Parts: sequence; structure tokens; C-alpha cells
Amino acid sequence: MALSNKKHKKAFSLIEISVVIVIIGILISGISSGIDLYSDFRITSARSLTLASKVSRIDGLVAWWETTLEKSFDKNEAINGVKITNWYDANPLSLNKITLTQSNSANKATFKANSINSLPAISFEGGSKYITNNIFAESFTLIVVLASNSLGAGTSSSQAYLNTVIIGADYPGKANDIIPLALGDGHLKMFTGNGSETTLISNFKTKTGTPYIAFASRNFEDGTRKIMINNSNSVSDNLGGVGLFLKASSLAGIGADANDWNTNLYNGNIAEIIVYNKILNISDIDIIHKYLSKKYSIKL
Repeated sequence: MALSNKKHKKAFSLIEISVVIVIIGILISGISSGIDLYSDFRITSARSLTLASKVSRIDGLVAWWETTLEKSFDKNEAINGVKITNWYDANPLSLNKITLTQSNSANKATFKANSINSLPAISFEGGSKYITNNIFAESFTLIVVLASNSLGAGTSSSQAYLNTVIIGADYPGKANDIIPLALGDGHLKMFTGNGSETTLISNFKTKTGTPYIAFASRNFEDGTRKIMINNSNSVSDNLGGVGLFLKASSLAGIGADANDWNTNLYNGNIAEIIVYNKILNISDIDIIHKYLSKKYSIKL
């Protein structure tokens, strides 16, 4: 009888283990489904915010690249870990949309499905770049959602063309170029060349892996420039009439300087790029920042 009882208890224990395994499997499946549902919710919400935003209704929009709309990428490439050939302009009002294209696989950025606060981003891995026509007019406003993987080349005080170039239209050896966004030792910078050293440097030091909304603008008429991070931490200067000649470079680079492709390449993620050919007023700037803040859960 004792032996029989032991066998019964052992068999019962195996049944219990089997039940526990089944329950664990159900829980894991439920968690995975929950994660998928949350991801779907975040994407759906982000798309709704994008489509309802006033970005395209603000006059002067040149280009708008973002990562959540189905039309932003080719369907077979909007998959985690896949290289991106074309990044399509989301401006619904433009008749001449600007597509960022990279045919060289070694230089393509990578789609990251869950990157900046559970939303997709494009990963530039220190060798990724897209080259397009120079999208920066005499006066421009640039807003970028990004999270860098490194603090950037150079020092906090060095010139932007010596730092990691996030977006640039600089031609080596020629003045009057523009590097609207660079990164050096964690500091965002802007260079508008005029034959002298003219780099505007943010006082705020960014952290790696942290998402930010970066803002850069230049007023061609009076030479004023501004950099902001998350709609604050503002720095500005005024060059007056200096540097009024423009476009030694006819190209602009995303992830690298347009004409210096093999040095100081950006290493980090970019989720959205918005470019205007004018200086925006404070109200419009606030509207765009609030939209991006809500979409990417970045606190202003």
C-alpha cells in the first residue's frame, strides 16, 4: 500500500507540473499578445497624431520624413532589422516630394520597429547616409527627433564640421556652407560658413540613448541663428549681414555631411525630420513641438 501511495503521489506531481507548464505557456502567450497590442496601439495613435498635425498646414514646408505612416517606406522594408532603400516625404501638399534614396546596401540605414519610446526609427550605424538636393534655403527651420548612440566626435567647443554630422550640406574647403545639425561631445551644433569660424553651440549636453527634439534655425535676412532642445535650452546669436552667400554645396546629407561622406558619420536613431524654408513664429514652433512631444512621449 505504501508503494502504491508513493506512485500515486509521483504521478499526481507530474500532472501538476504539466498544468503549471500549460499555464505558464498561456501567460507568456498573453504577455506577448499584450505587447503586440500595445505596439499596435502606439503605432495607430502615432499615425493619427501625424495625420491630424498641423505640420503640413504651416507655410514653407520643404520636406517631412517620419517613421510611422505606412507610406513612409516600401512595405517589404518596414520590418525590424531590414535596410531602408527609400524614405518617402510625408508632405501631403507637395507636388515635388523629396525621397531619400540609398542604393548601396552598405550605406543604408536600418528600420528599428521599437526604438524611440516604442515607436519606429531609422538607425544610422556610423556608415549610413542619404544624399539629396540641398534642402536648406537662405532662411530655414529644422526640427529632428533623434536619440544618439554616441556623444559625437570632437570636443564641446570644436567647430561643427569637426564633429559628428547629423545633417549637413558642407563642401570641404569652401565657405558659405551649412551644417544645420552636428553633435560634439553631446552638444548639438550648427555651422553656417562665411569664411570664418561660425559655429553655434548648445549649452545643454545630451545623453546617449535619450530621445530629444532638436531645433535649429537661421534667419538669412539678419543672420540670427537659434538652437533649442525640447523647445527649451535655447541658445542664439546674430551674425548680422555676415555669410549672406549660400550654397557652395548643391547637396545635403542625412546621417553624414553631403560632400564628405566617409568621416564623422552619425551613429544613432532618427524618427522624424521636418524642414521649412522660413523662420517659424513662436506659435507654430510650439504647435510642432507639442505634436512631437505627444507622439514620442518626450517631455518638454
